[in-house]
Amino acid sequence: MEKAVPRDKTKGQTKQYDKTGGYDQAEKDFNSLDLEEGSVKDRTGERGKIKTGRLRDGREVNVREGSMEGHPTLEIINSKNSRTKIRYSD
Repeated sequence: MEKAVPRDKTKGQTKQYDKTGGYDQAEKDFNSLDLEEGSVKDRTGERGKIKTGRLRDGREVNVREGSMEGHPTLEIINSKNSRTKIRYSD
């Protein structure tokens, strides 16, 4: 993701990045991905808005208004054990 700064490595296989722009930027980045037509679903969870979808290569992706950490997050699920998360600060 453009302008995303890598975070320190975690214990698991998740790659994490920081980016500015809050939920508005996270949603723009989600919408700019190569999503399968008709795969995007909107819902509201306990931490706010959530959009889920599927990339044309089959990977699942979601954008959440809030996370356990408190920041809006764009998450790409690469495989069962591998994820990429971009945390957006305001």
